[in-house]
Amino acid sequence: MFTRTDEIAFSRALQEAFGTVLFYDVGPSNVCKMPLQELIVGCSREYIGGFLPESGWQPVVQRKEKFGIDYFANSPKAFHFEISRSVWHWVANQRMAFDNPTLEEGWITSWFDRDDPAEKAFVRKIWRILDKMTCREYKVEFPHTGRVLGDTISDMWAGHDALRWCGQGKARMLCGRWRPRDDWAFPNLPWYDGLEVDNPPEVCWGGGYGGKTL
Repeated sequence: MFTRTDEIAFSRALQEAFGTVLFYDVGPSNVCKMPLQELIVGCSREYIGGFLPESGWQPVVQRKEKFGIDYFANSPKAFHFEISRSVWHWVANQRMAFDNPTLEEGWITSWFDRDDPAEKAFVRKIWRILDKMTCREYKVEFPHTGRVLGDTISDMWAGHDALRWCGQGKARMLCGRWRPRDDWAFPNLPWYDGLEVDNPPEVCWGGGYGGKTL
């Protein structure tokens, strides 16, 4: 679960680890054009791709007219990953035990040749970065009811700015069920330097948080 600030920090961490990393929007488009971005936040869609370009690589974009999808005809054969970005949701039921909105999880995936040491090292380095800039330990409570169930470890990884946002409101929750633990503190990570970690979601995502209403 990443806010826009978390996405910028993650992009910085990838650039620091690998040098040039490029991102692009995935999905149908009206023109044969796939602008490349150096930051995740430069992309406009929820689903994006990323890769490490080879030295001297220049994109050759072609189009699958049947599906209205553009693609790189010369896409690098290794060091790819895909991201489905986190989205802010509003739950229409006003009797929910938390304040709207809630940040729903996204995901990141990659693939590699298990016989290629460089590709395996690439994936391991991404997970090490995520391990530093996320947390999987939460407090389970229902703020509007005053009910606290205790601490837990989840398979959901929350960015530190997402946890910061949640902790700034007594009735905010992530994924509609988690809050930062009482002993959580924003870490000293250089990837967040200079970023406005206290921005509310309106600033991070634009009008209406860029999210959806359920």
